Amino acid sequence: MADANGLTPLHIAAANANLVAIQIIYDSIESSGQQLDPNTRSHLGATPLSYTGAILPALTQRSKDDPAYALEVRSFRRRMAETFAYLRNRGGRLPSELEGVVLR
Repeated sequence: MADANGLTPLHIAAANANLVAIQIIYDSIESSGQQLDPNTRSHLGATPLSYTGAILPALTQRSKDDPAYALEVRSFRRRMAETFAYLRNRGGRLPSELEGVVLR
């Protein structure tokens, strides 16, 4: 399941550094006896791992406009690191790491 840009729920959850959503996605897929490909690419070639924290620039800009968002940016960076590590442990790779690898 993907949107018009090829982004899956896993891409979107990774972009938002939403580790709980990512764990729910994995649990849901795996409980049905299926496996989730951690390296599904969008139409532009982005993997969920490469999409991790994609909204950070918008948050950073907002924190420049409103200093109250500075704490949110720090919290987001921590969640981003945790999300990246989780996806990496699940076999997630950056697109550059997948070059030359045959994807199914």
